[in-house]
Amino acid sequence: MQKHNIIFFGTSSFAAHILDCLLLTSYAPSTIVTQPDKPQKRSTEPVPPPVKTLALAKNIPPENILQPARVRDEQFLQTLESLQPSLIIVAAYGQILPKRLLDIPPEGCLNVHASLLPKHRGASPIAATLVNDDPTTGVTIMLMDEGMDTGPILTMDELAINPTETRETLEEKLAELGARLLIKTIPLWIEKKITPKPQDNNQATNTKLLTRADGKINWNKTANEIECEMRAYTPWPGTWTTWTERKQQITIHTGKVLTEDIPMNTHTPGEVLLLPEKKLAIACGNGFFLPEIVQLAGKKATPIDEFIRGYINFIGGHLE
Repeated sequence: MQKHNIIFFGTSSFAAHILDCLLLTSYAPSTIVTQPDKPQKRSTEPVPPPVKTLALAKNIPPENILQPARVRDEQFLQTLESLQPSLIIVAAYGQILPKRLLDIPPEGCLNVHASLLPKHRGASPIAATLVNDDPTTGVTIMLMDEGMDTGPILTMDELAINPTETRETLEEKLAELGARLLIKTIPLWIEKKITPKPQDNNQATNTKLLTRADGKINWNKTANEIECEMRAYTPWPGTWTTWTERKQQITIHTGKVLTEDIPMNTHTPGEVLLLPEKKLAIACGNGFFLPEIVQLAGKKATPIDEFIRGYINFIGGHLE
């Protein structure tokens, strides 16, 4: 067995960045575990996850890339045990690891989580950070247990959030931060220079796996809340609404809150109106939202000015 026989579990682009940085260190993993190839969008052809794509590009032998459908499968667990890892690193893998697996490496399983635990445990911490309009976020390296991101904390690092941050841009920054923190943490942990700190469960918040329904805009919310959701849910699940009169879905890709103080008067949430200086706005529960890039179902995404030239009756319409 090598001095540092490390196995890496990860699937997403966030995990791929962590892996990319690890491969440049003395803690490069010997084996990669990722999710199976899956069809994407309308394609029926299976597409490899970002971690597999990166691993192959870095000339990791295909036989060293494992893609179990379920990590609880007996055959996979036996394979993992036979590899005798000294340490397992996990980043955005997508399955909960069972106790039998967690007990395999003598130095434990370390997880790179994109929030300041115990806040935003679970599957979508970056989206939750933006939806909540948090001023700061960060990365936590924790020692895994059987719970959902409930293990004791080893290290963490904080990051201020730019008001215009999107999930994609924030993910990139957190992946970079997480990689640096992990590389600093591994030797300290191996050399027993870190004492794990239990999480305060009373301060915990939880997130869930996002679905298409989460992207449906509720115009009764404030304009600021809707703008936060748009930054959090683009590109998936997207932020969408229904044009009542046409019974068609419209995805709003980008937009912003109207900062001018304009009386709501008799405008109802979801009403589309033209404000002074020809600003197209949508009334919200509090304030107005200015859509910038919109896409009618089955059509291309277009700037709002171009959209209303083709659909002038959008002005005065209603969204729900």
